[in-house]
Amino acid sequence: MAKNTELNPIVSTLRARFVDTARDKLDVIDQAIRDIDGNADTARALEIKKTAHSLKGMAGSFGFMSVTRIAEAFEDYLAAAIEADALSRDGARQYCDAMQTIIESGEEPEENETAAVLAGLPAPAGTY
Repeated sequence: MAKNTELNPIVSTLRARFVDTARDKLDVIDQAIRDIDGNADTARALEIKKTAHSLKGMAGSFGFMSVTRIAEAFEDYLAAAIEADALSRDGARQYCDAMQTIIESGEEPEENETAAVLAGLPAPAGTY
């Protein structure tokens, strides 16, 4: 099948728009993390979870399955933090930074790199 070269600029434009949108969403997450008042900051955790969920849904469509996977793990982390009233600013920061590193690079990491990133992120409260 011949490759439609007209689609490449369209895909590139859409991917660039996604990266800009992802940066904005990561800025929202970053600000919410900075605004965490204490461990029982459910409102901030819910705001972060909602934004991470949005990133999760968009990222895979634009070739960033690693961001989708990290955002999904982040949602689990946040759900457990909300349930335990134990939101860690440092833990949330690690998830945000992992996604930001990938988005800023503009490149999807290899599967083994994604697995290593996921393995290095904090586990949800109450899991070991």
